[in-house]
Amino acid sequence: MKAAKDASKQLGKKLDLRELVPDAKTGLTWPESRCKTGESDEKDFPYYPARGDGNADNDDYISVEYSDAYKGFAKGFYIVVAGITDVSGAAAEKQLADVKKVYKDAYAKRAMIWYGPMD
Repeated sequence: MKAAKDASKQLGKKLDLRELVPDAKTGLTWPESRCKTGESDEKDFPYYPARGDGNADNDDYISVEYSDAYKGFAKGFYIVVAGITDVSGAAAEKQLADVKKVYKDAYAKRAMIWYGPMD
């Protein structure tokens, strides 16, 4: 959380945790009350909707995500994501360049996002 809050401040981007809370089984989850009321497509608890799952809209905000939901990432880590964008093109290059002004070791990674239950 500290890294995400620092990134939000340093980059001037909003921090959006998407109401996610830590969970021992899935790493992150929506609160049980949100799952049970039908605010998600998934009624089961725990439920972790990885940022970008489904239609993967391009977006430009800071979030904390769980690495298990992203193919090609080391398992069991919380990661700070600064944006999701198309794989190539000027928008992706600009987004990364803006982040690298503050975080020299930042990188872009092409990843498949898991869509469905984590178990």
